[in-house]
Amino acid sequence: MTERVIRGLAASPGVAVGRVLLHDAAMGQEQPHRGAAIEAAAALAALDNVAAELGGRADRLRADGFQPEADILEANRLMALDPLLRRDVERLSIHAAAGAALRTASERHAELLASLEDPLLAARATDIRELGRRAARRLSRNGTRPVGEGPFVLVADDIGPADVAELRDAEGSIVAVALALGAATSHAAIMARSLGLPMLVGAGDDVLTAAADTTIVVDGDTGHAYLGPTQ
Repeated sequence: MTERVIRGLAASPGVAVGRVLLHDAAMGQEQPHRGAAIEAAAALAALDNVAAELGGRADRLRADGFQPEADILEANRLMALDPLLRRDVERLSIHAAAGAALRTASERHAELLASLEDPLLAARATDIRELGRRAARRLSRNGTRPVGEGPFVLVADDIGPADVAELRDAEGSIVAVALALGAATSHAAIMARSLGLPMLVGAGDDVLTAAADTTIVVDGDTGHAYLGPTQ
C-alpha cells in the first residue's frame, strides 16, 4: 500500500501509531414502530442510561483530579435530562422508532444551539448531537469495540467528549483520534488534550476512506495523518 498523507487541524499534541478502528456511528436497521408509548419509554430510558453513565465517568474524572473535564461531562449529563429535549423525543416517538426520535430530536436541538451568537453555547451543538447518537447506539447495542491486539487509532466523522472519556477506560488500546469534522476548540478536543490522546480534526471525508486495520500515524502536533506509512 502506498503511503497517503491526510491533512487536517492539530487538536491535541503528540504522535501515535496504530491500526484504524472505525467508529460505528451506524445504528443498524430501524425496528418497526411499536407504538408511541413503547418507543417513548425506550428512548427516555436510553437517555437515562446515558445520563447515569456520564455521571459515573464525571465522578471518576473528578476523583482523579480532572475537574474541568468532569464539568464537561456533567454538562452533558444535564443535557440528557433536559426536559425540552425529552419532550421533543416523546413527541417524535408518536410516529418514529426510539432511535430515530433520539437522533432527530438531538439534531434539531444541535441546530438551534449552532445558530446562537454565543460561541460557548454554539460549541455545545456537537455535544448534544453526539449525545443523541450515543443514546441511539444504546438501543441498537452498536458501538466501537476494539477486536484483536492494539494499539488502535479511532477514525470517525465526529465524536463528543463522552466518547473521548470512554477511550480512557479502553486500557490504552486506543492511542489517538482522527476526525473528518470537529474543531480544535471542541469539548472533545479539550478532553483529548487532558487525557494525552493525540487528535487530528477537520481532515475531511478522505480520512473516512481508511480501511479498518490499516496502519495509520496521527501527528497531533502538525495536524497530519499518514495512512499505510512507509517504514
